[in-house]
Parts: sequence; C-alpha cells; structure tokens
Amino acid sequence: MFGFSEGAGAKLRPMCVISVDDLNLGIEVVGLMVTTQIGRSDSRRSVTLQDWPEAGLPRRSMVRADRPQAIHVDRIRERIGVLSG
Repeated sequence: MFGFSEGAGAKLRPMCVISVDDLNLGIEVVGLMVTTQIGRSDSRRSVTLQDWPEAGLPRRSMVRADRPQAIHVDRIRERIGVLSG
C-alpha cells in the first residue's frame, strides 16, 4: 500500500510492483496502480485480477499497465499480498 498523492488528502492505495528484486533494493521501485474502477480504464492496457482475494485485496480490482510509476520506498507502507503468475 502506498500514497499515490501526497499531502493532507492523500489516501493509501494498492500497487503492483513490477521491478525485479535486484532493483527493489534501492530507493525506488517501479509499480502499477491497482484500482477497483474496472469499467473506466482502457481494457487493452489493464488486467483484471482473477485472484484478488488471495492477493489480499478487499474488492475485485484491476492493474493499470498504462501508467507505470517510480515510487520511493519510503512511501510504501506495507505488503498486502502476492499475485499469481
């Protein structure tokens, strides 16, 4: 879980880390936004998660592959689960 925005109105949001473990030892990781707004994204650039309960997500979700972001490790709060291959 991490904050996509900063400041007083920031919310914690899930993300899917896509950078390889060797790169995750630094100060940033590369991740994709996870959202429950399934009908609002271009389906060609998003993946609906089939195993979302097993991954620790509370609701049906999708990963948006169209907006990868480098996230400073200080903004990551906790690991909630792992996606299956």
